[in-house]
Amino acid sequence: MRDTPIRVLIVEDNVRHAELMAEELHRMTLEDHTLRLDPIRTRCGEDALEVLRREPADIVLLDYGLPDYDGIELLEEMRAIRSDLPVVFVTNRTSVKIAVDAMKGGAWDYLIKDENYLGTLPMIIADLIHKFRLREDNRKLKETVDSQSREINRLKTALEGRFRFRNIIASSSAMARVLYRVERAIDSTAGVLIEGETGTGKEVIARAIHLNGPRRERPFIAQNCAALPENLLESELFGVVRGAFTGADRDRKGLFEEANGGSMFLDEIGELALHLQAKLLRVLQEQEIRPLGSARTRRVDVRIIAATNLDLEQAAADGRFRKDLFYRLAVLPIRMPPLRDRREDIPWLAEHFLRIYAQREGKHVRGFEPEVLSLFERYEWPGNVRELENEVHRLIAFCPEGEKIGIGLVSERLRGFRAPYQGLVDDRSPLRDILDRVEARVVADRLELQKGNKTATAESLGINRETLYQKIAKHGIAAAPRGAGIPAPPAWADGEEPPPGANGGTPLP
Repeated sequence: MRDTPIRVLIVEDNVRHAELMAEELHRMTLEDHTLRLDPIRTRCGEDALEVLRREPADIVLLDYGLPDYDGIELLEEMRAIRSDLPVVFVTNRTSVKIAVDAMKGGAWDYLIKDENYLGTLPMIIADLIHKFRLREDNRKLKETVDSQSREINRLKTALEGRFRFRNIIASSSAMARVLYRVERAIDSTAGVLIEGETGTGKEVIARAIHLNGPRRERPFIAQNCAALPENLLESELFGVVRGAFTGADRDRKGLFEEANGGSMFLDEIGELALHLQAKLLRVLQEQEIRPLGSARTRRVDVRIIAATNLDLEQAAADGRFRKDLFYRLAVLPIRMPPLRDRREDIPWLAEHFLRIYAQREGKHVRGFEPEVLSLFERYEWPGNVRELENEVHRLIAFCPEGEKIGIGLVSERLRGFRAPYQGLVDDRSPLRDILDRVEARVVADRLELQKGNKTATAESLGINRETLYQKIAKHGIAAAPRGAGIPAPPAWADGEEPPPGANGGTPLP
């Protein structure tokens, strides 16, 4: 039996006809205890529209000739409020054109008020209710399947990758500090704010906190606050009740209710609108939410872990983020270092991703040539761990079966990279030697930039041509034909022999 009654809106200016139709609906309810029909009567189109905006109906019985509305026009207004609303015209108009126009406009059926129409009405209502129930059953089945799929995915994630600390690649001192704070966060119920550049692994750390803590058996739900428009994000987070806005034809739980008992990861929290920040603050303070369109609050038990790539403290100082919310979130701040500040981890991360994607691609790859790992350690990685992961995945795809990944397969943006003064400064050389090396690199780079044009190179360096020739001779910089450019020296050119397999791999077209 349906928990809530099926609301039937009768729009009829003739009081006697409205009473007869309401009595027929009441009779149907008495004869069939599985039915709960709740008739609502209005006498004009404006009142009917107001009812639909305030309390959406399931079925409408609509008279064509109303004092304030033409029936076809009113049908259009009703379908603008709810496009799938089943409307049955019940009228004494016998015009074929009106009937055709009504069906074209989206009416479900057209019933003439003759001497037998009250006998026909229950059959039309019963047919509508049958289809209505099928639609409800399909919706509930879909919700059940979706819920079970989410639970299966959650358990699969928990079983296959528990994100235990041994699975977090961290041999650097920078990451040791992160893991120390993660351990403190696991043992606490305080708010956690994970800060750091995009791609540094903030969600991995959030999952580690959840999956190693007391909420590990409950849901972990992640939402990017910048991924949805403001109005959609509000309903996604807090839920919505039926009739809250156009198209809200049923109650729907928000992510906070789905995460009840577990953890909610809010990424890019700095992009959250100010009025949503106020609602989030209430969740943190009172552990309760209010769905869109509801006058009542609901209790939730959710641990919030937030992340941002912004300076959230500065945003709070500038008025772009609520200070009270910032203080609530940042009880336990964790700052993720960029990959360039944890270079010791790069070879381990590269090998880790190689194992993952080689298995996923079903391919045997024998590892990296040494110069590839050396290049990885020198590169700045503006996209951080995510960029490294994508690069390794790409290399697996292009590497021939059973071979090592050579330098020729590496992306051009990496192969063309040289860090400023890489290998020129050390802890043992006198200052004069260091300055000579830097001068040689700057002159060579400027010649390359000017494509061998010595006049332009001298002008850009603020010296004359004779001085430039002296420096070229002093540092033994190879001359290049004008316009040819000077190729960047390989990583082993500073007085070292090329490493084994320096020419390994097949260059990509």
